Amino acid sequence: TFNGMNILDGSFKGKQFQIGADSGQTLNVNVDSAAANEIGAYTFKTNVQINGGADISDSGIDATTDTTYTISGYKNTANISPSDGTSARDFADLINAEQTGVEATATTKASLTMTAAGTFSFDIGNENGDLVSTGNVDVADASDLRGVRDAVNAVSAATGITATMGENNGEVILTDRNGDDIGIENFNQLDNTPVMTVETLQADGSQKASGSDNTATLDGTNADAYVTGQVEMTSTETFNVSADNTDAGNSFVETASSSATLSSVASIDLTTAQGAADAIKVLDSALQKISESRSDLGAVSNRLDSTISNLTNISTNVEAARSGIMDADFAK
Repeated sequence: TFNGMNILDGSFKGKQFQIGADSGQTLNVNVDSAAANEIGAYTFKTNVQINGGADISDSGIDATTDTTYTISGYKNTANISPSDGTSARDFADLINAEQTGVEATATTKASLTMTAAGTFSFDIGNENGDLVSTGNVDVADASDLRGVRDAVNAVSAATGITATMGENNGEVILTDRNGDDIGIENFNQLDNTPVMTVETLQADGSQKASGSDNTATLDGTNADAYVTGQVEMTSTETFNVSADNTDAGNSFVETASSSATLSSVASIDLTTAQGAADAIKVLDSALQKISESRSDLGAVSNRLDSTISNLTNISTNVEAARSGIMDADFAK
């Protein structure tokens, strides 16, 4: 509190200080709440997408309908129109370039499982023309895909895509931490009829919550699949994301308009690795918010110091003039 007034609970808003001699020369002061349940990171996550079939060469984002996304942040509002096949990484870069007060990061994840074993090969990478062959992969049992993991990791230096085992040996998790598309092309059945299922995952490794275009099947007919990652937008203030196209598979979002949700400091959960990673983002945003509030109050303090200095000079000059008048010898 200060002078009997609460400062940090969010109630100190719309306060005015008269800083000039004329009407309307006022300074407005607002201080947002610093309570643990009201400060943190406002976040919004895009929908992940997958495009699979024959002769597929990109993610399919905006392939049939051009989409304009509107990011309304506390600093600015921006309209963004990505080109066809834009990856999550490229979309995040477009958002960060607009200075809306909203920051974006991207991650791409996918799950690989087999419904039939056999020998096969495929190319993996980020975009058409830049894929690398894994060589022949022999899977004797669809419940053991460690050979697929090793084949992907053998070329990870060239692709930027890493592979780990999922909940069991029957699932491989692919990750591109830069948010580039994960592309698989030229799935070739060499022995028996192996069939691979590619499922798009959210950045935290969970399955897509809603919408279509979750999986693609790779077999003798359909040999290609591209996964679009997830963009996470973060801000210290609430913001809104809208789009004029919400078709699953063609758009980064499947809802016409959405507001960011607050992940507060009070809701931090450190019992899991993912929770700890999320906590870092929340705390970073909270610290940034406090820093911005300090900067705003510093600007107010400087303005008041300048006003006080100016009034002091005026008072000194008036007093000097008054003294000169009183000391004047009117007899002369």
